[in-house]
Amino acid sequence: MTTRIAKLLAEYRFDTTTEDDLQCGIAAVLQQAKINYSCEVALTKADRIDFLVDGCGVEVKTAGTPNAVLRQLYRYAASEQVKSLLLVTTRPQHNSLPDMIDGKPLQVLILFQSLI
Repeated sequence: MTTRIAKLLAEYRFDTTTEDDLQCGIAAVLQQAKINYSCEVALTKADRIDFLVDGCGVEVKTAGTPNAVLRQLYRYAASEQVKSLLLVTTRPQHNSLPDMIDGKPLQVLILFQSLI
């Protein structure tokens, strides 16, 4: 599912002005593709992942250091609800993240910052 979502999202240009704008664009693409998803899924009392699609946790980032994002993804990977992770980001430095987190695959999709 992770690769399918990444390939789908890579076909589009998104408004990346803010993280909220990007999240809205992703939601619209998922709806248009008729992919069932949940938004802002609570994984713990303190942690919410942006999207959950059939076990694939999708996190959207337009800011943050690789270390800060990695810490957050480790918390998400600890959840039994998450089978794989997709980081959708505008930050090329996030491409340095590992391919696996707690035994769960991580794919990073870097979007060019743009305004549709």
